[in-house]
Amino acid sequence: MFLLFINDIVDVLGPDLTVKLYADDIKLYSLIDSVGSTDVLQRGLSNLCNWCTLWQMTINVNKCYVLHMSHSYDSPLYVITDVALRVTDVANDLGVQVDSKLRFSHHYENVVAKAHQRASLILILRCFECRDPSVLFRAFITYVRPILEYCSPVWAPVYKTDIKRLESVQRRFTKKLDGLNHMSYEHRLNTLCAESLELRRLKLDLTMMYKISRSVVAIDDSFFSFTINSQTRGINLKCLNRSVQTMLGHSHFHVDV
Repeated sequence: MFLLFINDIVDVLGPDLTVKLYADDIKLYSLIDSVGSTDVLQRGLSNLCNWCTLWQMTINVNKCYVLHMSHSYDSPLYVITDVALRVTDVANDLGVQVDSKLRFSHHYENVVAKAHQRASLILILRCFECRDPSVLFRAFITYVRPILEYCSPVWAPVYKTDIKRLESVQRRFTKKLDGLNHMSYEHRLNTLCAESLELRRLKLDLTMMYKISRSVVAIDDSFFSFTINSQTRGINLKCLNRSVQTMLGHSHFHVDV
């Protein structure tokens, strides 16, 4: 019923804004390429306030913020109900932290710290009486690995430092298992019939690419560029590599995958 109640909120914000709704959260964004286009977002916020007043709903202004994705930009002042919105460099978007340069360094730090804590200090190694490596690793898969893989096609790292930092959680945990501490990391994974986190992220990327290309998920297939008239062997639907100028652009999912 709540979703039906707020369903028309997209219509009142105007055609120049892109709107994303999730439960009781709303995200507005727009391309600002001129001085006049800065008013688009403020008009949308004003329309939002008018809609809330009409339907007797309130906005938690303390949870609202503005994130500018630009190298250098003078931030205009945006207000909701005469309260200026704070400007932040890092935003938490449905559990994934991204900064103003579309990097995920803060997200890596948070998930690694949380996973290390859950694996070693709080949940598994101290709370389970059973010391069977297969049982403990099953607990790791259940309670820890989802933290390290949640929404990974969005933020999967490309730098070796970040890859090693994420892998260190599983590497450290498996080394503490009885009878495995003298083995190499690769040997420990073979003994546990497991895969590295890096390999699992690659498989998750390929799975997501398949779902997009086959319209299994609600993402426009124009996200990728395909060639159908291919003279080489293989399937008749091949993904074209996009030309990018920066390492940051190369690391994006639709290019790196």
